[in-house]
Amino acid sequence: MTRFQAALAACALALCACAPVTPVAPTPTLAPIRIVPQGTILFSAAGADGVFSLYTMNADGSGRKVLFSAGKDDVIGGRWSPDGKQIVAAIERDGASQLYVMGADGSNARRITQGRSAAQPAWSPDGQAIVFVGAEAGQKDLYYVRADGTALRRLTTRKGEHEQPAWAPDGTRIAFVSNEDSQFGNYQLYVLELDPAGTVTQKTLLRNERVNFQFPAWSRDGARLAYASDATGVFDLYVLTVATAKSVALTKGADPAAQPVWSPDDALLAYTVNLARGYTLHLITAEGIGAVPIDLKYDMNEFFPDWKR
Repeated sequence: MTRFQAALAACALALCACAPVTPVAPTPTLAPIRIVPQGTILFSAAGADGVFSLYTMNADGSGRKVLFSAGKDDVIGGRWSPDGKQIVAAIERDGASQLYVMGADGSNARRITQGRSAAQPAWSPDGQAIVFVGAEAGQKDLYYVRADGTALRRLTTRKGEHEQPAWAPDGTRIAFVSNEDSQFGNYQLYVLELDPAGTVTQKTLLRNERVNFQFPAWSRDGARLAYASDATGVFDLYVLTVATAKSVALTKGADPAAQPVWSPDDALLAYTVNLARGYTLHLITAEGIGAVPIDLKYDMNEFFPDWKR
C-alpha cells in the first residue's frame, strides 16, 4: 500500500467513526479505448541484409509485404500521390540519392531528378509537382520539380540546411524546418507561402532557439500541423492548431517519437518510435490517446510512414 493509499484508508476510518455509513454505488469500469485503423501504410524498412526497401501493410499491422526493392540500394521516404496511383521515393546509390516515380504497385519506376542529391519528397495537392530536398556543396535547399522531371526550381536560397518539406492541402504553403539562422544550430519551423504569380515568401511558424522542431505534417483539412520537438529533452509529438498558434503534446514518453503522418480522416497519426530494440511504427489518436505499436516485429527498422488517402 502506498502512502497515498494509506492516508485515504485512515481518512475513511475516521469518517466511519463519526458518521453513519452511506451505501456508495460501485465505480463503473471504463472500457479501454480501441483503435480501429483503416487504410494502407507505406514505409521504408531494413531487411535481413540491412538494405532498405519500400513496404506496405494494412493500418492494423496485417498484410505486410515488400512493394519495391532496388537490389543493394536503399529506398527511403516513399510518398503516395494524392490520388493514390503513384509513389515517389528516393533511391540511394554510392552515397547520393535521386527521386523515382513509380506506380502504386511499385512498377515502372522512372528517375525524375539529376545531378545534386535529392531526397525527402512531398507531393503537391494536385499531384502535378513534388517538393524535395536537394543537397549540393554542403548546402541543403528545397526544390520544386514537376512529376515528369521538368521545371526544376530552387525555392530556398538562405545559407543553412532546409529540410523535411510538407505541402499544405490548399497548395499555397509548404512547411519545412531549417537551422538557417539558429544560434545553437537547432532546427526551427518555417513555412513558404506560394502565390499564383510564383512569388515565394518565407515566414516563421515556430521558433525557440533552445529546442528543435522537426518532421512537420499537415492534417488533411489543413487546420493542424503535427511535428516532433525535443522541448522536454526527448523528442515527442505535438499538434499545432494553425489558426490559434497553440500546440498540445500528444506523446510524453521516454522513447523518442518522430515522423508523424495523419490518417485519411485526421483521427489518428502513425509515427516512428525509437525503441531499445529498433525503430517501429506506432499509432495514436489526434488527441494523444491510446499509443500502440502497429505491429510487434522489432527485427526490422521502420521509417517514414505515409498513409494512403
